Amino acid sequence: MMNDVRFTLPNATVLASASLKIEHTSAPLCSGQGQFHSPENSRNPQPYINVTIDQIRAMAANPPSVAKESAQWAIFSALLSRVHSEQRAHGKFYALWADIDEPAGLSMPEIAMRAQNALEGAQVIGYTTRSATESKQKCRIIVPLAEPVSGDDFVRLQRIFNDKLAALGVEPDRATERAGQVCYLPNSGDFYDFTITTRPVFSQSVWGAEIEATKQQETSNHAAQNVALKAAKARAINRIASGEKSPINAFNAEFDLPTMLERFGYQKRGNRYCSPLSQSGKAGVSLTEDGKRWLSAHSSDAGIGKPNSNGTSGDAFDLFVFFRHGGNADAALKAAGEMLTTQNGTSITKANQRDYAQSQADKRTEIAGFELTRSKDSEKNFNEPAALFDFSKFSINGDLEAMKQKMLNDVFVLGELALLGQITLIYAEPNTGKTLLTIRLLIDAVKNGQIKGEDVFFVNADDSYNGLIQKAELMAKHGINSIAPGENDFNTKHFLDYLDLMIRQDSARGKVIVLDTLKKFTNLMDKTVASGFMSKARLFTSKGGTMILLAHTNKRRDPAGGLVVGGTSDARDDADCVYTLDEIEKPQTTKTVLFENKKARGNVARQAAYTYSTEREQTYEEMLDSVTSLNEKEREKVAREKALQDAREKDKPAIDAISEAIRLGFNQQTELLKKAYELSGISKKLLNKILKQYEGSSSVEGKEWASERGGHNALTYQLHYGSIIGATSREAAEAGMRQNC
Repeated sequence: MMNDVRFTLPNATVLASASLKIEHTSAPLCSGQGQFHSPENSRNPQPYINVTIDQIRAMAANPPSVAKESAQWAIFSALLSRVHSEQRAHGKFYALWADIDEPAGLSMPEIAMRAQNALEGAQVIGYTTRSATESKQKCRIIVPLAEPVSGDDFVRLQRIFNDKLAALGVEPDRATERAGQVCYLPNSGDFYDFTITTRPVFSQSVWGAEIEATKQQETSNHAAQNVALKAAKARAINRIASGEKSPINAFNAEFDLPTMLERFGYQKRGNRYCSPLSQSGKAGVSLTEDGKRWLSAHSSDAGIGKPNSNGTSGDAFDLFVFFRHGGNADAALKAAGEMLTTQNGTSITKANQRDYAQSQADKRTEIAGFELTRSKDSEKNFNEPAALFDFSKFSINGDLEAMKQKMLNDVFVLGELALLGQITLIYAEPNTGKTLLTIRLLIDAVKNGQIKGEDVFFVNADDSYNGLIQKAELMAKHGINSIAPGENDFNTKHFLDYLDLMIRQDSARGKVIVLDTLKKFTNLMDKTVASGFMSKARLFTSKGGTMILLAHTNKRRDPAGGLVVGGTSDARDDADCVYTLDEIEKPQTTKTVLFENKKARGNVARQAAYTYSTEREQTYEEMLDSVTSLNEKEREKVAREKALQDAREKDKPAIDAISEAIRLGFNQQTELLKKAYELSGISKKLLNKILKQYEGSSSVEGKEWASERGGHNALTYQLHYGSIIGATSREAAEAGMRQNC
C-alpha cells in the first residue's frame, strides 16, 4: 500500500495520492451544470453531459470557482436521468457519497478519515463545499466502487454508509439515499480543502452481512405493508358499503398511517420518522396520539400538508396526494375514488354518481314556484309545468331603488388596495410581511375614520400563541377584533356556517373579515371546495360585507422569477381584486416590498410599495410602527428594480453561460458565443442578444461585462466583478477543461 503524501497549496491543506488510476473510474457518469440543467427544462432544455471519477479527482485538486447556480453536479450513474424512480430501476452506479452540512467542529480531513474507517479502510475523495468556512468545514465525500451496482443496491449501500457515519459522530444528509439526488462537484469558495487517499477501492462485499440484513428487512417490511394495505382496502370497502360517500374519509379512516409513511419513504427511528425530503437527515416527523395525523418539523414537508405553528401536519391522504400524484389533489381524489370499491366491485366515485343520478331522477322539485317532475320516458325531459315559466320572476328592475340605497361608497380599507364591499385576495411568500402590512393598514384606516375598529374581525389562524396575543393586543388598542381557532369556541370548519347566518340575518353590512391564511378555511387544491367557499364569500359581500384573504404563493417561482400563486384558479377568479406581494430589497435592517395588482374592480392602486424595519431585537409594535409607504417616485424606482430582477432571472441561464465562458478565457465575441452555446445549449442568437443587453460600464446598474476593440477590430469582453480564477488564455482554459470537466 502506498503512503499518503501531504503538501500545501495556497488557501488549502491537501492530501494527495501518487497513484490516481483505479478500475471503473473512466466510466461516463450523468452530469450537468446548475440546478435547472435538464433536457426536460421547458424554457432552456439542455442535454446531460458526462463526467468521470478521474475527472472529479482532478477537479478536487484544481477546483473551479463559480456561483452555485452554474456549478457542475453529478449523479454517479451511467444512466442519463435525474428521475429518482428511473435511476433506482435502471441506474448503474459507480460511487457512493456523503453530504455533511453539520460537521460538528470536525475538519474535512477528520471527516474523511472517519468515512474511511466506516468503509473498512477504502479509498475516499473528500472536499469542502463552496459555502464552507475554516470553522465550519461543510464537505462531501465520494467513494469510488470496485464494481458498479444497481439502483436498488446503491440505495441500500447509501443507507448503510450513512448509518455508519452517524455511528461515528458524523451526521450526513439523508437525501443522498435517493437514487437521483445530485452531488455538487468541487467548487472553491472562501475556504477550500480536499483529501484523496491511496487505499483499496471499496467493494460492497465488505458489507455483505449488512446488505443481507437490509434486504431481509426490506422484504419483511414490504410484505407487512402489502398485508396492511390489503386489509385497509378491505376495511374501506366495508366502510363504503355502510354508507360512506367520501373517498378521502374512507382512505384516512382505513389506511394505517405508519404503513403509509414507510410506503412513501419515511424512515422510522424510534417513535419518529425522517422525511425522504429532509436535507438535515434528522427524524422530525411524529404522530398524534390517535395515530391519524402526522406532524413534521421538516421545512421540506411544508408542501405536503397544512402549516401550523410548529411546522406542518397532514393525514394519509395528504401523503397520497403529494407522493403518488405530484400534489394534484383532483387526480388523487379521482384515484382514491376508483381504487376503493363497493362489495360488488363498483368504484366509490361511480357509486356516488349513480346514487346522485337516481336521487335526481326520483325526486320532485319545486323551482321558483313551478313544480317539475322527471319524465318516466327520459331523464332529459320535464313534464309540462302547471303554469308557463319565464325569467321575469327573477328580474330586479322593480328593486333598483332599494338596491341603490344599499350600495357602498368607494371606501378604502387597506391603503388604496382594498375597497369596502369587495373580496380582496393577497398572495405572498412566507415572511414577506403580508400580515404586518395588513394590520398596519387596517389600523391606519381606523385612525383615519374610514372604518370602525369594532366592525373589523381579524381571524389569525396562522400564528404561534405568543404571536397571536402580541398582535391581538396591538389591534385591540384600536378596537379591532381578533379571533383565533380554538378560542371562545371558534372553529374554522364552521366558518361558512357563520357567514351563512350573517347573510340570512342581513347583518354583514359594513363588516370587514380578514382571514390569515385562506388555506386554513378552504382547500385551495380542490376546485369544487374552493369555488363553493368563494361563492359564499360573494353572497357575504353582496350583503355589504368585506373580505380580505391572505394566501401563500408556491415556494418555487416561475422561470422568469415571478411569484406562482398556490392552488387552483377558483379563488383568484372569483375575487374582486388580486395582489401579489413580493420582496424587492432586503438589506440587513430594512425590507422593501411591492404590491402588484393582478385583477381589479374599482379604482384601486395598480402598485404600492412599503418598507419596514427588520432589526432583530425590536418588538412587533416597533416593526409595525416602522412601516412606511413609498411615494410615487420611490414606488416607480422599486417597480423598475423588480422589473430588472424579473428580467435578469429570466435571462439568468444565458448570463451564467456567457460569464462562465469569459471566465474560461473565451472572451472574443465569436468564440465566446460558441463556448456559451456549448455550455448551455441556448441558441447563439439569444446569447448574442443577452451579450449586448448586459454589456456596459460597471457604473451602470445591471451591466455584467464590458467590451473593448482589440486587434483586427475584434470585440473582447471582460467581467466586471471579482478576479478571474483559473485560465487566463484560451490554451490554458482548454487544458483546464480537459483536466476538470
